Amino acid sequence: MGQCTGVVPVGYSGCVAAFNKIRNIMVMTKGSSFVDIDDANNFNSHKVKIQALTYSVISVEGNYERTTPDVEMQTNASGDTYVANRPKPAFNAKARMTYCDYKALLQQFTGGIFDAFFSTEGGEMVMYRKNTNKTVYGFRCRITAVTKGIPDAGAIGDFFEVMFHFTDYKQFEDGIMFTPDAFNPDELLDEMPNGLSISIKTPYTDATDLVVVYAYDRCGAAKTGLILANWTISRTNLASNAISAMTDNSDGTYDLTIDASGTGMTVAEYAIIQVVKGTSPAITDVSNLLTVQGGA
Repeated sequence: MGQCTGVVPVGYSGCVAAFNKIRNIMVMTKGSSFVDIDDANNFNSHKVKIQALTYSVISVEGNYERTTPDVEMQTNASGDTYVANRPKPAFNAKARMTYCDYKALLQQFTGGIFDAFFSTEGGEMVMYRKNTNKTVYGFRCRITAVTKGIPDAGAIGDFFEVMFHFTDYKQFEDGIMFTPDAFNPDELLDEMPNGLSISIKTPYTDATDLVVVYAYDRCGAAKTGLILANWTISRTNLASNAISAMTDNSDGTYDLTIDASGTGMTVAEYAIIQVVKGTSPAITDVSNLLTVQGGA
């Protein structure tokens, strides 16, 4: 594992590590970490987090714009010039993905707080480690996916924009860069589960406890063959809500029975559902979150 640390007063002591363009952005849930740099150097440690659905990879392939504010210079009464601020880093990334994948990002990244780190075009990984702690983290940031609806005719590849605003300048002062020994960071993209899209065909009704849902590969064919165990409730305002039955209609639609202690959901009640096919460490498909509102 190649690693460059410390400040050498005279020369570079043979250590020169260029900061290449960002190629991939690894986004983790807030507070996720690696035990130490050896753990971060372990391919399986990254795979476990991906399978736990706490880690995702966004490919940008060097296509991004740094939007960090300029350093502000001021002059005091004695005529001395000094740096008046330490601007927090920011950039807008142009994600490489399908339209349907980007719609999922629009739902997921709405200005919430995450931890993110980078891999570069040179194969390095850039992360953050507290000086008093061996633990390795991503940089704390606020992430927002935005769309102008229509792509620019001169830059079609720039349509899928994700904005990163980092919250702690000091974390970048404590950043580390290393080259993984046993894997190329690009390989992490292959570990991401297949994306599914789910949407409502027939709204939920209290009389039957049924909602009919479409499921298909993102921007692809209808997804058949899902089983009841693949359907989960991510959030609900009723602790007893459950998907108690499912019918595969063999055309990409599914009849789902959602009830609360044996009774249907009223208009004031809801369940946010998701498809997760497989169990860690072998999750193969994950869908967007879908809100099912109760009915009269």
